[in-house]
Amino acid sequence: MKWYLLWSVFFVLLLKTHHCFSDTPLPDEARLESLEILTKTQPAEAYRQTQVLYQKTQPDNWQQRHRLVNIMAYQLLILSDLDKADSVLLEWLEVVPENMSHMRTRAMELLGVIAYRRGNMNTARDYLEQALELAETHDDKERIITVNINTAIFLQGLSLFEQSHELLLRADEIAQQEGVSDHLLAVLRNNIAESLIRLERYDEATEYLQDSLDMPEFQADDIAYARRLLVDTLMSKNAFAKAKTYAEQALERYQQRGDLFYQAELHVYLARIARLSKGLNLAEKHINRALDLAEEAQAHQIKTDAYLELSEIKSALYEPAPALAALKQHTTLFKSLHQEQAQMQLIMLREQLDYISHQREISTLEEELKITALNNEYSRRQSLLIIIFLSVISAFLILFFWQQQKKRRQAEDFTGKLHHSYRQLQSAQKQLVESEKMASLGKLVAGVAHELNTPLGIMTTAASVLNESIEQMQTANNSKTLTQKGFARLCGQLQTSDQLIRNNLLRCSKIVQNIKQLAIEPDDRELQSFTLNEAIAATRAELRDELKGITFDCVNTDLRIVCNGHYMQMLLQELCLNSVIHGFNNGSGKLRIVAKVTSNNWQLLYSDNGKGLNENDLGHIFEPFFTTKRGDGQTGLGLNFVYNLVVQAFSGSIEVVKTDTPGLSLKMTFPLAMLSSSSDP
Repeated sequence: MKWYLLWSVFFVLLLKTHHCFSDTPLPDEARLESLEILTKTQPAEAYRQTQVLYQKTQPDNWQQRHRLVNIMAYQLLILSDLDKADSVLLEWLEVVPENMSHMRTRAMELLGVIAYRRGNMNTARDYLEQALELAETHDDKERIITVNINTAIFLQGLSLFEQSHELLLRADEIAQQEGVSDHLLAVLRNNIAESLIRLERYDEATEYLQDSLDMPEFQADDIAYARRLLVDTLMSKNAFAKAKTYAEQALERYQQRGDLFYQAELHVYLARIARLSKGLNLAEKHINRALDLAEEAQAHQIKTDAYLELSEIKSALYEPAPALAALKQHTTLFKSLHQEQAQMQLIMLREQLDYISHQREISTLEEELKITALNNEYSRRQSLLIIIFLSVISAFLILFFWQQQKKRRQAEDFTGKLHHSYRQLQSAQKQLVESEKMASLGKLVAGVAHELNTPLGIMTTAASVLNESIEQMQTANNSKTLTQKGFARLCGQLQTSDQLIRNNLLRCSKIVQNIKQLAIEPDDRELQSFTLNEAIAATRAELRDELKGITFDCVNTDLRIVCNGHYMQMLLQELCLNSVIHGFNNGSGKLRIVAKVTSNNWQLLYSDNGKGLNENDLGHIFEPFFTTKRGDGQTGLGLNFVYNLVVQAFSGSIEVVKTDTPGLSLKMTFPLAMLSSSSDP
């Protein structure tokens, strides 16, 4: 997805090369400029002509050779011939004189781009670091900007989206200060927009890209990629018709320039749009074209995505055998790219999530149609009643007694209709409840996928880095070039990758344990008789370290209850930990626990004097995976676990109590059957 931006940055470098040496005009200047223009539309023919000109160039004409090498590397990138591009650049690094190190910077940067495209993250990082060091040595501001752009794209490949966005903003700040070319500013805008998309800030990205399309500095290639990014944002909003228009416009441009990579990617998008718009035959046509182009361009990631989309299309066409075959192809390619069997679980989870989401959308649409029909019927009847009522008033002055009988009959008829409407509303309410159940299940699955995706992704990347570091160490050891400094650096990388894998395995395990706890069922096998004071004391002893600096105000807690003591202690522990972590920020505070017995039930009122929550967050605190501290490692399962304990284990209810004082207040209601006979009111 990033190759247009990489190539655009590289084209800026070619233009920069021209400006750097404008004081000494090069031979065949007009032909060089025509080659750069031809490269955008006919890269294969342009490459052939560039080779001929390079062979005719004198060996001591370093400026022209430098420019031609960069043009050829750019053409080979467009043609997806990475091996040949790599060979051209490495040969250049071998022959360029040491006193012309500024001519090495571009080659280093491009080698980093090629390594990143191949998935060699360590190699890509090394080349980009060397390129940045050379650019800073020669104080080449424009080159510093382009290297930062490519480094930001590299960070996106490691899922470090925040760091990538910050690096792009710094590059943009330098660009504004230095007054760089319009084309480089356009490339920066497209990169910043893509980073906003990776951060799921779709509205900002859409506004950013729409503004870009109207800017004069945006050329045909810049506009094509901006439209390709708009496809992403529009599909996130289900605006498929507009997304299709932008995709077709971008595809037309890439077909003109013979860019197989982006043609393949856009055919995948068009296939997905057609499938979601129920055009399954058109979707199948697009996806087959995408597979052919991806094979020719050696675009393995696009080919992987295309097989997954083909599986979705075949499933929608009720062709299970081809769907399974496509899914197997996707799985094989996916495993070869990521080398991690755990990714298979994510694929299965994604399929389940797509299915549940699809079912939920259907249920929501059906419910909306029923409610709309019910509202229309009610409005029609209401209008009819108003007309009848006005007619009755008009006739009342003429035939009073006769109208009294008519009003009585109309009242009876209205009552029957009202009962009928009430029964319809009850039916609609039941359907709404079922819809909410499906929605909750969808949120739970989505939460599990979201929570597990990040640590699994980090482990995949860490494993890749670990494997590359081991290969580097073995290679260096076999070639007897392993130095103490190099060994220490590789060991550091191994330790960092190992720690990342361990930490994220622990995180996954913790998430799974927390999810398993959500399955709460009433259990009468371990009933115990105890007072609330005893349960509170046990909780304080269990959490003595966490509750340092916390004071308790307990009222009427000598109440004796009979229930599962383990569940009751877990309930109190989760409430206390929630207040300490979210209300007091692990500081000091006060907890108040009040027990109250009524004629129908008994209640437990829990409150703290922490910072509390805003109105919007209060409505979501019992939902699974909702948390205000996700950045601090919290999963958002604590109060959902409390909710399940109260409702499922104790057959009670729980609600938020709004007060004028700071903090959070909860009211839990339990059946009287939990009380010991000595505690009955």
